[in-house]
Amino acid sequence: MLNIRHRSHQKSVVAARHQGGVALLEALIAIVIFSLGILGLIGLQANATKSTTQAKFRVDAAQVATQRIAATWLDQSHLAGYNETDTDISDILPDGTRTTVVAGNVVTVTVSWVAPGDTATNSYQATGMVSKN
Repeated sequence: MLNIRHRSHQKSVVAARHQGGVALLEALIAIVIFSLGILGLIGLQANATKSTTQAKFRVDAAQVATQRIAATWLDQSHLAGYNETDTDISDILPDGTRTTVVAGNVVTVTVSWVAPGDTATNSYQATGMVSKN
């Protein structure tokens, strides 16, 4: 009987030796899964920041166009003088330009910009009808 206990003890010691690396493997797999989750969160944050920046640029472009149309309303007697092509507005938008086209009493303002790190040109266009009183 003493001999049987000794053999079962030897089997458990051998089994423990074979499972010694399993805990390390499980820890490495857990670290990989955790790292993938963190990388996913970082990507999500970067995408949210980019979307917020793009939205700010669109709001700024809308404000520039609206201000230009409002200026034509205030100075209706010189409406034809508001025609312009590619006026630099880089102080408001990155690589920004504003173009105003007056056709009769219709004023069309196009604002274009290139976001930092982006190659595509973005644009916003607003049209207003200036009625003379």
